[in-house]
Amino acid sequence: MIDLLAGAVAGVGLGLLYFGLLYGTVRTLPLRRHPHRWVMGSFALRIALLALGLLLVGAGSALRLLGALLGLLVARTVLVHRMPGEHR
Repeated sequence: MIDLLAGAVAGVGLGLLYFGLLYGTVRTLPLRRHPHRWVMGSFALRIALLALGLLLVGAGSALRLLGALLGLLVARTVLVHRMPGEHR
């Protein structure tokens, strides 16, 4: 149970990092000279950080990995519902 909870906390942190960087990417797109490069570079960085984080969190414990994935989904759900506009 502790592994699941620890993984969930880490997953929320990873989710906040991932979706925070995504939000920053989208907000700065109009300012970029080559937005396609910015999007692809940001995607590569976000995926690498997320994969590394999940690898470190889930190393040796399937419950921690499951908790991290659930925490990632919780972070996404909370952030989506906090965003203004029609997106649900």
